[in-house]
Amino acid sequence: MSKAFTKEDAGPDGEDDAASPAYVPPWPAGARNYISAAGHARLRAEHEALVASLPLLASTARNAAPVAVPTAKAALREARRRLQQLDVHLEVAEIVPSVEGPTRVQLGATVTVRGDREAVYTIVGVDEVDVAHGRISWLSPLARALIGARVGDSVPCRTKKGEEELEVVHIR
Repeated sequence: MSKAFTKEDAGPDGEDDAASPAYVPPWPAGARNYISAAGHARLRAEHEALVASLPLLASTARNAAPVAVPTAKAALREARRRLQQLDVHLEVAEIVPSVEGPTRVQLGATVTVRGDREAVYTIVGVDEVDVAHGRISWLSPLARALIGARVGDSVPCRTKKGEEELEVVHIR
């Protein structure tokens, strides 16, 4: 058989390890991945669980019934993709210690603002975002507008409705 039809670059599971593109993190080049201690612990636990699952996923991909092979290989690819992301995130992670009674809005702070309505946001690392619960990334336009502000300050912020002034009401 011609060498053109073999998979010599394939890993032990028959998948081409070079096929996945390099992961590009969401923070600016050269920046650190700011994260809380709890967020860092969650990433490490996820990383360890994925590493432990790889042998089983690879075995399943090799030994699955023919109809299940595509699904098994997709699960293995997804685990490897997520591991690649976690490796990057953990490599440049910088744990930001929590500050008791911050006087300015900063990463880890929970801030109450008032504009058209009152809202509460917690400024978190990119791995801790949960918009439904008011946890916004330090990279978001809203967080960037608020960081450094003190109680009583008004900050301009672009919203879906256009430009809005938000007053910082409380920081904890």
